[in-house]
Amino acid sequence: MERGLTIVLIASLAFFSVVLVRFSIPSLLPYLIGLNGINTVMGGLIISSLWVGYTIFQVIGGLMVDRYGYNIVIYVLILISIINALYPIIIDQYYLLLVIQFVMGSLLAITYVALISMVLSNYSRGGLGAGIYQSMFFLASSISIMASHYYSR
Repeated sequence: MERGLTIVLIASLAFFSVVLVRFSIPSLLPYLIGLNGINTVMGGLIISSLWVGYTIFQVIGGLMVDRYGYNIVIYVLILISIINALYPIIIDQYYLLLVIQFVMGSLLAITYVALISMVLSNYSRGGLGAGIYQSMFFLASSISIMASHYYSR
C-alpha cells in the first residue's frame, strides 16, 4: 500500500509539471498574436499543433510503455524539461515554435499514458489514485496561466 501511494504521489507531481507546460503557451496567445506578423489563425495553429501531436501519440505512447516499461517516462520528462527551458528562446520564432509544440504534444501524450497506467496498476484503490492524479490537472492549469508571463520578454 505504501509503495502504491508513493507511486501515486510521484506520478501526480510529474503530471502537475506536465500540465504547467501544456497550458503555458495558450495563455501566451495574446502576446504572440501580433508578434512578427502572427495573426489569430497562426496563433490557433500553434495550439493545434500541440494537440495533433498529443492525439497521434496517445496510442504510440501506450505501445512504447508496453514495450519499454514505465521507466520511459523518466526520459520523456527530461526531454520535456529541456524543451520547456527552450521556450523563452524560441517564443519569437513561429515555425520553430510550431514544430516544438508538435513534439511537446507528443511527449505529453506519452507521459500521460505512462503515468496514469502506472497509477492504476500500482495502487490498489485505483479510483482514488486516478482522482488524486487528475486533480493535478486543475491545480497546474490554474497556476500555469498565472506564471506564463515568465515566458514572454
